[in-house]
Amino acid sequence: MSQLEKNIYCENFSINAADSSLGAEVIFCTDEFFAPAYRILLPTEPKFLPDYYDENGKWMDGWETKRRRSTGFDCCIIKLAYPCLVKKICIETTYFIGNSPMAISVDSLYIDKNLVVDTRSDWVNVLGYERVDCNSINEFSLSTNLISTHIKLNIYPDGGIARIKVFGDIQRKLNYTSKENDKTNENLLCISNGAKVIACSDNHYGSPINLLKSTPAINMGDGWETRRRRTPGNDWCIFSLFNPGEINAFELDTSFFKGNYPSHCSIQGLTYTKYKLPQEYKKLLIYESMFWDTLVPKIMLAANNQLKISYNDKSSYTHIRLNIYPDGGLSRFKVWGKFNEW
Repeated sequence: MSQLEKNIYCENFSINAADSSLGAEVIFCTDEFFAPAYRILLPTEPKFLPDYYDENGKWMDGWETKRRRSTGFDCCIIKLAYPCLVKKICIETTYFIGNSPMAISVDSLYIDKNLVVDTRSDWVNVLGYERVDCNSINEFSLSTNLISTHIKLNIYPDGGIARIKVFGDIQRKLNYTSKENDKTNENLLCISNGAKVIACSDNHYGSPINLLKSTPAINMGDGWETRRRRTPGNDWCIFSLFNPGEINAFELDTSFFKGNYPSHCSIQGLTYTKYKLPQEYKKLLIYESMFWDTLVPKIMLAANNQLKISYNDKSSYTHIRLNIYPDGGLSRFKVWGKFNEW
């Protein structure tokens, strides 16, 4: 399989609910003597500075506790960015060679935002005692029907990890009645409500997941950017709305993209269907997307700019395809409208 095919068909665009750029935060930890716990949620790749030391010792890009001289273990509590049905947990011990934990376990909690979370809360174990390897990426699949707002990472007995990533299905926060829904104008492509990236032609410089964030972009790296195209054609990305919806506007943001924004874009849509396509039909969905209805014909974009396009159609859509010509980057993409239930 070519690299292009790998980008299109094999890229996993699952949301990391433990990403601090999405709002995840560490709210408790037993110890962080050598390195603060918040770093395990950073969206950046871990780095190593061989000659840099701080007042407590070697500087490490992650969370590291002091050496335990008693029974017990260390832990930290993470408030996830969104309620999540967790399917996979990734523990990265990159650059932790002689100081990583022997093992880890993970507990889950779903709790109302007004209640206090602590180590004595009603935690449910979702990942038992599992060995972790040093200087590596340790992945663990979960089979649970529990929705988590918080997770507790336990490390045995002490040590350090570089990053934790929590992948799964984001659970929609909205719960409107039909009457309220008539007055609702929501971003149907909002990550916090469960909108997803299905596939894209290329994501060399930035993931299309960034397009779905509800917060403004912080720099050019916080968007979707493709490599420079040297062949005919154009780049594209396919999204699944969090619910079928009647669209009334599109919003395209090229903030920070000044010399590398797309020349033009167009937008296509798949009309409502009560059948949710399984993952194995992904390739078919990609192929058929070429023939979806054109919602916005090819229009010109501008550098470092926000463009809102009105759209008036009572049809209900479930998927959107964004085409950019020929290549380039965008910061955010929003689809405004009224959602319908499946």
